[in-house]
Amino acid sequence: MKIHYQQENVRTIEYDVDGYLTGIDPQGETVAKFKTVASVAYNAQYGTPITKDGQFVFIGTWERGLFCYSIKDQRLIWKQGPGRVRHIILVDSSLIVEMAGRGIYKRDATKGELLQVLKMPSIDRFTQLNESELLAGPLRGKYIHYHLPTLQPK
Repeated sequence: MKIHYQQENVRTIEYDVDGYLTGIDPQGETVAKFKTVASVAYNAQYGTPITKDGQFVFIGTWERGLFCYSIKDQRLIWKQGPGRVRHIILVDSSLIVEMAGRGIYKRDATKGELLQVLKMPSIDRFTQLNESELLAGPLRGKYIHYHLPTLQPK
């Protein structure tokens, strides 16, 4: 599975069925290869964001939660539960994470600390419209248009 980016240090990441992630720079050279919790079927469906500088990658899992790895150092930086991670959006220094059956969690990207929770037991729409807007829901029968990264309704 390959995911392509526009970052200057990492242009592509690939991961295999065993969870090994390979980072490839714009010249096609391998800059990292290490074991992660990635799953080809799962992470291909919900995405794997990396920071703009190409230094960190964020991987969500259904069973174990959210993980941050250093691409440069090829090591786990932090991990946070609970599981049931579906979508991850990286906005500035925040991760906006859809948690199935729980809602939307906002975490600090550098430490993984929980900053905000919007409880939403059933989400069937979680779409980043542009750099500063998210559409999610339903919440009490309505879809909500949120400002990113504050998660304030528009």
